[in-house]
Amino acid sequence: TRIPQADMDRIDHVEQSRHIVVCYQGCLFKVNTVDKHRKRVTPLDFQRQLQNIIDEVDSMGSENDRQEARFKVPAMTGTDRNVWSRVRLQMMEDPVNKTTLKTIETALFWVTLNTATPSSKSQRAKESFLSNGSDVWFEKSFSLVVCANGYVGMSCEHAWGDGPVVGHLLEYTLPHEDYLTIYNEEGDCTHRGSSDKLPWTERRSSLLKPAPLHWNVTKDVAVEVNRASEMLVKAKDDFDFVVTVFTDFGKDIITKKLKLSPDSFVQMAIQTAYYRDSGGKSALTYESAATRLFRNGRTETIRSLSQESVVAVKAMESTDMPYSDRYKLLKKAADLHQVKGREAMAGYGIDRHLFALYVACKGLKKNSEFLQQALSYPWTLSTSQQPPNQVPGSFYPDKPGHYGRQCLGGGFAPVADDGYGISYQITGKCRIYLHVSSKVSCKKTDSTRMMQHIFDVFNEWRTLIEEVNS
Repeated sequence: TRIPQADMDRIDHVEQSRHIVVCYQGCLFKVNTVDKHRKRVTPLDFQRQLQNIIDEVDSMGSENDRQEARFKVPAMTGTDRNVWSRVRLQMMEDPVNKTTLKTIETALFWVTLNTATPSSKSQRAKESFLSNGSDVWFEKSFSLVVCANGYVGMSCEHAWGDGPVVGHLLEYTLPHEDYLTIYNEEGDCTHRGSSDKLPWTERRSSLLKPAPLHWNVTKDVAVEVNRASEMLVKAKDDFDFVVTVFTDFGKDIITKKLKLSPDSFVQMAIQTAYYRDSGGKSALTYESAATRLFRNGRTETIRSLSQESVVAVKAMESTDMPYSDRYKLLKKAADLHQVKGREAMAGYGIDRHLFALYVACKGLKKNSEFLQQALSYPWTLSTSQQPPNQVPGSFYPDKPGHYGRQCLGGGFAPVADDGYGISYQITGKCRIYLHVSSKVSCKKTDSTRMMQHIFDVFNEWRTLIEEVNS
């Protein structure tokens, strides 16, 4: 769990946690993962515990009856860190608040039972990001957001780890849930996958009942809580997020017929799509590279924008240049991108080095005009590829019936107010998952339009390159 501190947060690791925290319509409950005999709680037990929470809260009235600040405290975890650090210290002076905070911060993870029923992939993803703005504890390593129609998403805190770790977790969990066949035709949990076959009347007596968690909120704290909640509601309204699956072709066609690296192909296509979207401009592009070759390695930056990529984009958009010449320039830029990617993964990138120098200057109380300028350029395009198939044999995306076992990947907000956040996963022979985000308040950007530009570039390039290679 990430704990707010003045100027710099800390991360707390809890080795022996045996509970989760569930939030439903602003009401919090501690739910144990073991029973009175310290036996692990089964999926069927969890379903009944969650249903008990829903029934108890619903009997208290509708969600509209719970608009007081004490039902919105989780919003503080999404506001300014120094403000939350100060407010948290104030709240800790009350023993009730101290107990609730300790229970949350030592929980395995957080679960939000969301009352929304999103239908599209994009709507479901948006709910996973912020839910209603006041019912996700953003400091947990991850929070599950479970919608009323059964769809589940995950909101992840980024300080402790990176996307591939969460992807690995989901890649293991989703197919195993499917293999265990723990649900009946109505969608209710069964005893399958559980060694405990006791009747519910006997089983219930050994379970620890969900314990309500409470807040005592002063007037000063209520002002900050309401301000944070309003800020997150506005942030959600300003979040233009589109999730789509491209199925016309995928890795097989890109590598075997187009003779390009799949990642480089997508990166060059993103730059070309932005060139169209912006009316002929190029933008500084960030792509994350995993440095997991090193102990405690995290990421390095692949600077996808290069002189070669600019030339290639303009060539591919040209109508005068022969197809073969256009392809040569695209191949040159894509090959260079592949080299830069390998260098970044091997520790030869420059951005973490520049950042370390910047931190050192801060610590030494020295100013560097060069570093301030180098780190001030906005990443208009922030991109990331999510690796699939981290768990061998967990699923086969090209087999009938296996498609639903795979997570669509994850996304993030744009780094620049006038830019895009783009993540993608290239999986199977003919499937590319794409997430595009931008801000509604920016009149220059539109996530649906940008997504369509990317799809158009994919298909146009395939036609052009196959004609060259034939």
